[in-house]
Amino acid sequence: MKEIKEYGLHRSGTNFLRVILQENYEIVLLTNTGGWKHGYYELPQRLGHETDVVICVKNPYAWLLSFYNHLQPEKKITFEEFLSQPLNLQRPERQDRALCADGPAQLWVQMYEHWLAVELKNHRRFIFRYEDVLADPRGSIQEMVSALELRRREPWHYRVRRSLGLTNGEPHFFLPSIRLGAVPQHYKGKHIKKGEEFNAGQYTRHEYLNSYSPEMLNFVNEHLKPELLERLGYQRVQSEALVEAGQR
Repeated sequence: MKEIKEYGLHRSGTNFLRVILQENYEIVLLTNTGGWKHGYYELPQRLGHETDVVICVKNPYAWLLSFYNHLQPEKKITFEEFLSQPLNLQRPERQDRALCADGPAQLWVQMYEHWLAVELKNHRRFIFRYEDVLADPRGSIQEMVSALELRRREPWHYRVRRSLGLTNGEPHFFLPSIRLGAVPQHYKGKHIKKGEEFNAGQYTRHEYLNSYSPEMLNFVNEHLKPELLERLGYQRVQSEALVEAGQR
């Protein structure tokens, strides 16, 4: 079965994409095999070979709020304080280099510059924006499905129904109905059936901008690089957008 290495920061849709691909196609996404999925590219050194790579990314303004809620569930510090908080993140097993940055916006820039700079000799890199996968889960992955000639996964109950002549179409396309929490490398059904209620409007209507003040937005913009935003298909948000977001 084809293996692909996955990278992306916390709360960037890595589990969402992995479950969609693995539940519907004959493919395995390597999360922490060959290195931490949130960490540095060290796959050839770890496994002795390279693979195709997928990179998951979320709009940085939305990601900062998601990451704050992830690291500060009890809100011991405010979102504004969090934006200037130095970070030192380590994988629980401490098997990988720590992620160190002067703040979360700097970490976002640091890691996506790193992953985009990875040079693959005989394989391909695919970038998935969380917003695109959320809006069109099946359509957003078709370029990779076609390029890698991925075959549809056929669950046992589908094969039984087909053998009895009860179906002649393709298998049902599975989509998670909730926001997934931690999903192990070798997950079971229970891991993709539990999670949290999901508010898609937070992204489609840019509701995350309601958590920013003009000063906070300016602070974040000082640390985001326009060329990186453009390369990933995002635009720098100006303070005028805060008024528009509040009116929706």
